[in-house]
Amino acid sequence: MKNKEDGFTLVEILAAITILSIILLSIYAVFINSMKQSQNNDIHFLAFNLAANVLETIQYNYSSTGNCVDQQDIFPEYSGYFDEAEQDNLLIFNEKIFYVKAKIDCNNPMDGLHLLHVQIYKSSNQERLLAESFGYVP
Repeated sequence: MKNKEDGFTLVEILAAITILSIILLSIYAVFINSMKQSQNNDIHFLAFNLAANVLETIQYNYSSTGNCVDQQDIFPEYSGYFDEAEQDNLLIFNEKIFYVKAKIDCNNPMDGLHLLHVQIYKSSNQERLLAESFGYVP
């Protein structure tokens, strides 16, 4: 007489647990990757907003002294307009630290206007450019 019992064998249970673990780890990896990408997008969004804000502030408060120095960083002159300014080129914006540079192209004026180039970096060593914006000043 054969002993017939319903149920799963140990091998079947271990195989099911292994397959389920692989599936769950894959889903977890996708979730972690999407969280990192979301944080990266948040930093870029803040940097683009900051670049536009810096550009607008400099354009509004710009006063030409007639002695334009090409490609010199002019942001330290305007950092006083920002409550978040820590040092000459460092801004804290939404609890994130950004390094700001603003330069004017004095060599090629277009109809009396000079190109203003604002750059936002992640750190002061300027390895990672997060955002940039362009505008014109008289």
